[in-house]
Amino acid sequence: MKHTALLLLAAAAMFTAPVAHAQTQDQSPAILLEKGIFAEEIKGNIDAAIKIYKQIADNAKANRKYVAQAHYRLGACLVKQKKYSEAAPILQKFIAQFPGQSKLVTKAQKHLRLIRSKITGAELTAIVDKAVKTISTCSETDPRVPVALASLTGLNEQKVVKELTKYFDADKKTVRRSAIYILWRGDFVNIAPAEAALTKLCKHEEGLTRGMATIALGGRKVASSFKTICDMALKDESPYARRCAAYALGLMGDPKARPILEKALKDKNEFVSSNAEAALGMLNAQAQLPAEVIGYIMDIHMAAYKKAEPAGQYVNAHIYGVDDQFNLHFGGLNVVKNKTKKVINDEIALGTFSYADLNVMNETGAAQKVRFVDRKSARGGRYRLMWTPDKPLKPGELRVLGWKKNATTKLAKTSGGFKLAMKNHFGAPVQEIFFLVVPPNVSITKKSTEYASLKRIKNFDVYCWSRKVPPGTTNKVDLVLSTAKR
Repeated sequence: MKHTALLLLAAAAMFTAPVAHAQTQDQSPAILLEKGIFAEEIKGNIDAAIKIYKQIADNAKANRKYVAQAHYRLGACLVKQKKYSEAAPILQKFIAQFPGQSKLVTKAQKHLRLIRSKITGAELTAIVDKAVKTISTCSETDPRVPVALASLTGLNEQKVVKELTKYFDADKKTVRRSAIYILWRGDFVNIAPAEAALTKLCKHEEGLTRGMATIALGGRKVASSFKTICDMALKDESPYARRCAAYALGLMGDPKARPILEKALKDKNEFVSSNAEAALGMLNAQAQLPAEVIGYIMDIHMAAYKKAEPAGQYVNAHIYGVDDQFNLHFGGLNVVKNKTKKVINDEIALGTFSYADLNVMNETGAAQKVRFVDRKSARGGRYRLMWTPDKPLKPGELRVLGWKKNATTKLAKTSGGFKLAMKNHFGAPVQEIFFLVVPPNVSITKKSTEYASLKRIKNFDVYCWSRKVPPGTTNKVDLVLSTAKR
């Protein structure tokens, strides 16, 4: 690659300076990338390399592999120049947009760890200020919002959270709300330094501020704010604050909120009652199965995995839970193994999904830190799920993660009961397992395929279907469920 760059530059030297400039504008991204690498690595001209990398990265029509290289190298060059506050958002954006570039993503993550240790208090304050002020001028769907959030990810988390609380007293309403929004949507493990101040904002004079504060507290599952949010859901004078509080109780996931939400269903404001209904749906979705049921499902899944893994075969498991009101609770299992010789601390791609409204838990049921990357294509699953291990993943170590959709779905009525279609299109050859978990008063009236096993555990019936699915095949089992006796 360096040979090619030398030849290109030698040829360019044969022309006058104005002509050479015109050629640079018209050259392909591949040639420009060669020039940028030569400027960076051979001549040591980082400023020239940055200009070239920016030109490629800003070219919407360029091949994505060249854009990815240029984007990463742009951030890396800024790190070389110790311009950490500029490098951090560029590298974070690169990771978000090009998760498939695994080697470069790993390098970008190392740069971000360096940045986190190097950024000074003044620089950190400036980055937080820019993020808050940017988001304060945006709608939630504005593309600048995820970029602004990403700019905070590589920084000292607790210091960022403390900085954000300073904006709670801002005279400008949109700035105050922006800081609250970042605490809710930002990539933080916890927001402990802001919890008390956020709870205090639930008494703020502005209804929008009170409502947004409850959403942030509920989304972060701040248990100490539970009573405050319950009171707001029923008593706050602002319909907006009440509807936010109702939804926050669903996000928090505490089953003790159920009677409060049932009262909120009768609120005269349709948005409040609608959010209360949605929150009750979230509580239903978060209902936990007994450990014995989960253990039984994991045993079957792992037995299949241990048999298939040496042969390089995939195993996929979906769990369909149906309650006695015929609401569907949908989830699955994912096995992660470190097949490298290095300890993994950084993000791991868990696969693709058609939806992004799900939670991921570890073997003990603890919530995991995940994010979704929009692949901009529905084919093969629109969203790539990225998981940050809750502890270092050692070489050869194997982890089992569970995932669950937040929302429940009411099964459609049909002749003889309620119909359930268990289906998946994995694409590659796979040993696929469907589990159906139901209470004893829910029965299978009709089935398109006979189940492989049935076991009653802790007052739940656990059905299992398992088959080898050829490539390019949709695996499907159609059922009709009812309360009829077997």
